[in-house]
Amino acid sequence: MTTRRVRAACVAEFEQLITGMRSAAAGFPGHLGGYLIRPEEAGLGCYRMLFAFDTEPHLQAWTGSAERKAWLDRVAGVTYGETAMRVLTGMEGWFALPAAQTRGPPPRWKMAVVTWLGIFPLVLLLSQLVGP
Repeated sequence: MTTRRVRAACVAEFEQLITGMRSAAAGFPGHLGGYLIRPEEAGLGCYRMLFAFDTEPHLQAWTGSAERKAWLDRVAGVTYGETAMRVLTGMEGWFALPAAQTRGPPPRWKMAVVTWLGIFPLVLLLSQLVGP
């Protein structure tokens, strides 16, 4: 996953370059897909690009390729600031992205009440149906 800030006047060009970069990555073995995640507010925030590969060696083939470097050089002309890159290898990709505005979990007492309301009636019903 890479994170980039795009110059406001270059958003369309950036998205076109990323489309080309995804097409280039699709030609590499083990490529599972590429996804562009736009900022919540247009013109603000970071664009995130995810490239999915089936194995670490296939990912390394893409990240170390001259073709990827050429695309990154082109993308650098329409972005500013540092580019952050992280390799997500498992379930960490299922959770909130960095700087995402998400709510925290509810208070423990609320989770306990909801759990009790979900489990108690089910246990009571099963005990009446199945019997002693």
